[in-house]
Amino acid sequence: MVRKKRALNERFSKWERLIQQIPNWPLMFITIIVVGVASFWADDDTNLSKIPPPVTEIEKKIYLLGKVILRNAEPIAVVAVVVLYYKEAPARRDKQHNEAWQIIDNAAAAKVETSYARYKALQELNDDDISLQGLDLPKAKLIKIELVGANLRETNLAEADLTEAKLKEADLSGADLSRAKLSGADLTKAVLIDANLSGADLSGADLTGVKLTGAQLIGADFTGATLTGAKLQRTYLTGAYLTGAKLQRAHLSGAKLQKAYLTIAKLREADLSGADLTGAFLSGANLSGADLTGADLTGAQLQRAHLTGADLTGAKLREADLTGAKLREAKLREADLSGANLTGAKLINANLTHKQTKLACFWEKAIYKENVKENPKYINQLQKNKSSSPTDNVDCSFWDN
Repeated sequence: MVRKKRALNERFSKWERLIQQIPNWPLMFITIIVVGVASFWADDDTNLSKIPPPVTEIEKKIYLLGKVILRNAEPIAVVAVVVLYYKEAPARRDKQHNEAWQIIDNAAAAKVETSYARYKALQELNDDDISLQGLDLPKAKLIKIELVGANLRETNLAEADLTEAKLKEADLSGADLSRAKLSGADLTKAVLIDANLSGADLSGADLTGVKLTGAQLIGADFTGATLTGAKLQRTYLTGAYLTGAKLQRAHLSGAKLQKAYLTIAKLREADLSGADLTGAFLSGANLSGADLTGADLTGAQLQRAHLTGADLTGAKLREADLTGAKLREAKLREADLSGANLTGAKLINANLTHKQTKLACFWEKAIYKENVKENPKYINQLQKNKSSSPTDNVDCSFWDN
């Protein structure tokens, strides 16, 4: 929608620039002639046969055209004024833009946090497709502001209040939004590449399809936010709050999520390959079909997490708490389960070896078979298979604390 609007504006601007090149008096003359000719053909009282000879055909037409112009002088004058007004529109718009910039600069110089005049000026400039790149707006109160498709690259919005702001398709690449309030904001398809959102409040915000590659998101609050299909590759989300966040099919490969709060988060089919989830809180999270190949989940809290069909090939799950986790048909080839808590974990049809299983803690309390009656038999067979037992006893004493 934003792209279509800009394309129409560009076409309109081309015609506008063409008209600007014509001086005023030739433009007025052309307008009078065009309107006069149009009136001539529309006028019923322009019958050439009514004019007596010996007048030539050209003289007749000139006579009648002049007559029509004089009779329609008032509407022709109105049209001429409208054309002149339109021609001068860019000059008026430039004046408005200069006044808007003055308002913004004055507010910045006075370090004003709340300014309705600045609020309106920003919206008007953006409506006219004027770039807002590099503006200094720290702590600015911009609640519910509409800056759809705005160019806000490298803008300083640290601690700004953008609650419920409309920033759909806005470009905020490299912007400073640290500790900014963006709860309930619409950031659908916005570009936030390399932006700083550390400590920002994005609870309940709509970030569907947003590009956050390389962004700083340390300690940011995404509680209940929608991040479906978001691009978060190599982002820094250490200690971030993503409780209940919607991250279906999100791209989080290589992301830093150490000790991030992802309790009951929706990560179905998300790409978390190579992500660092050390000590992350993922209790009750839905990771069904997620790609966790090579991910580091050391010490992660995965109680009752849904990992059905998840790809955990080569993942590190050392000392991870998988109590009651659903790992049906999970791919666990070469995954490290050393010291992981498998109490009540459902590992039906999961592809892990006996050696992998026995490196975990409480593997005897896990569920491996669909038929409940067959489970004890399978566990008994594992216990008897000494060749798959680890050389040294696995220390599970830390789970008693």
